[in-house]
Parts: sequence; structure tokens; C-alpha cells
Amino acid sequence: MEKITCPHCGADNRLNVKYCSRCGQELPKPVQQPMETAAQPKIAVEKKKLSAARIIGIVFAIACAVAAQHFLFSPPSYDKVLVQVANEVNKACPIMVDKETQLDNALPIPPNSFQYNYTLISVDKGRLDTNRFKAILEPTIINGIKTSPQLKYLRDHNTTVLYSYKDRSGQYLCTISVPASKYQ
Repeated sequence: MEKITCPHCGADNRLNVKYCSRCGQELPKPVQQPMETAAQPKIAVEKKKLSAARIIGIVFAIACAVAAQHFLFSPPSYDKVLVQVANEVNKACPIMVDKETQLDNALPIPPNSFQYNYTLISVDKGRLDTNRFKAILEPTIINGIKTSPQLKYLRDHNTTVLYSYKDRSGQYLCTISVPASKYQ
């Protein structure tokens, strides 16, 4: 058991008494420096750990916010937009464009192409001169791409527009490809 020495008479007293057992003088309060000094570095270490944990937490939160902004709020890529446009067109398909032509569907073709698929409902492959058909139809298609408000988005992104045709039995006839250089 530790003792405290009286500064007046030099008698040893128990640590928990307030007055000296020999002279009756008030004893100084015991100094607990060794215990405080030992506790302080431990607290400082805990504060450093807490600061490091907070820093890691803040960095993690910022990374999550950046990732969320990138994946949730960034504009979709052009290929994804073309998929959405094709889905919207396909909701109405098949649809008759005129008395001879049926739009079957539309589909995006990466990179940066968009295809319309048509059926010529009263045409047989053996009876159609596809070269003549393409020569007659291509100027009309190019003019339509140049002037159609619905195709402005494709024009703005220099998209190649493809028009694929098949006959009434589903046999492939031809494809008219219109790159941006032809409609600009």
C-alpha cells in the first residue's frame, strides 16, 4: 500500500487520509501523475484511430456519391438511346406505311447505325429488279432523312440509317444504306 509523507514532520501516512497522524497538519493531495500520463497516450491513440476512421468514412461516402451520380444521373450513351428509340418504334409495329409497305420493326446496330425493316406485301423476289428498286427509292429516302423532324436526332448524331426490305414471303430483297455523308 502506498503512503504519503507529511511535509511538516516527515511521518508516513496512508494515502487516503487527509491529515497527518503524527502532527495533525493537512496533507497534500496525492499526485496521480503516473496514472494520468499512462492514460493520456492511450486517449491520443484512440483519437488518432477515430480520426483515421472518420477520414476513411468520408472518402468512402464521397466515392459512393460520385459513383451514384455517374451511374444514376449521367446521360445514357448514344447506343442506349438508339435502343430506346427502337423500342418506341417497335411498340407500334407492324404498321402499314402505305398500301404496299409494312414497317415490321426497327433496331439499333452499333456503332451508330439504325435500321428499319420493311415488308413489301405484294412483291415476290423473282419479279423485282432490286437495282432499279434501289435507284428509284434511294433519293426519296435521303430526302426524307434530310427533312423529317422525327429523324432530327439521328441527323444530329451522324447516324447511318439503313432500310432493309423483304418480299411478302419473307425473303430478303435489299438494304439501302444512307450514311451521314449522303444526307448532310
